[in-house]
Amino acid sequence: MHMKKRKVHLRMASAKRKIKNFQYFITVLVLCILITRFTFAFIGNNMDSLLSYSKSASIITETISSKNVLLDYNAILSPTNVLSLQMPFMTYTKSSDDSNSVQVVNATITADDDESDDTVSDRELSEKLKTEIINSIKNSNVDTSDFSGKEPKVLIYHTHTNEAYIEVLNGEAVTTSADRSTDHTKSVVAVGDALTEELKSKYGIVVIHDTTDHEPPYLGTAYERSLATIEKYKKLYPSLEVFIDIHRDGFSAEDLLKRKNDYVTIDGKDCAKIMLVVGNGQGSSGQGFSVMPKYQENYVLAKAVTDKLNTIKGGFAKSVLVKTGRYNQHVSTKCMLIEVGHNGNTIEQAKNTAPYVAKVIYQVLSGK
Repeated sequence: MHMKKRKVHLRMASAKRKIKNFQYFITVLVLCILITRFTFAFIGNNMDSLLSYSKSASIITETISSKNVLLDYNAILSPTNVLSLQMPFMTYTKSSDDSNSVQVVNATITADDDESDDTVSDRELSEKLKTEIINSIKNSNVDTSDFSGKEPKVLIYHTHTNEAYIEVLNGEAVTTSADRSTDHTKSVVAVGDALTEELKSKYGIVVIHDTTDHEPPYLGTAYERSLATIEKYKKLYPSLEVFIDIHRDGFSAEDLLKRKNDYVTIDGKDCAKIMLVVGNGQGSSGQGFSVMPKYQENYVLAKAVTDKLNTIKGGFAKSVLVKTGRYNQHVSTKCMLIEVGHNGNTIEQAKNTAPYVAKVIYQVLSGK
């Protein structure tokens, strides 16, 4: 009898230990998932700083290559995606219209794009698709605009509002923290101000310049918020036709060392180089968005602007960069994502481009 009770007692003790071990396992698993989520959320929100200043980021940049690569941080850094590699039951598939799955975060990481002679500058695209784009524009013309009247025709905005430039203090170049700044006088917003003033004062175009900070709470979803801004203005002003998203390109500290004096001099002023980006909407998965961008028309426009800028000064504009995102270019056939210089240019070099970019936009879109 005593032995029976002892066996029962031992079984109960064993069962309790198993339950405790299982509870411990579940607790550790939950903690690991939470820590992973917080860690990758932090990395995602600070990727610019990591790419620019952290040596450890070389692992990432080497893995994804350094030329014309779409940085789909959500695909790379999503805790769900990371965990699904180890636990298949956690596999998660986004819908094709989820902007997080295809949109670029910050600018593209490129190397020596200005030395490329490719008509379509993007190594992600197959030769077949490049040929398709080139053939589609052979007999195409830019969809022009009538800039007369008092209604707004142009919206200038910034998806990545805090992309900043280096400053010059006492003759020395100093970088802003993580190449970003909420001070609009140091960021792409200042370039938008300069471009707005040129289009208004010299060409009589009614322009809206929106300075909303679209980056918080998470940089990776900024395109969703800038799209909401576009749609708001389209409802208020149906006359809007031209949508210009001003960015600046971004390079690692190592690449910036190779890009000293990366500007052109026009009329005695140093000007940052220009690059237009067009999205074909294929997405990182290749399935595409449910609402595709008007990429052929927008490519024709981008190519016309690029070619015209290079008549002002050779090498002023880099080859048009076609990428697999959408970049809100489904809202019009006159969408432009303009990269004005990069994080190694000064704010003055970026602002100095405004008179020439404004002139070319006016000439191309008015057909003059």
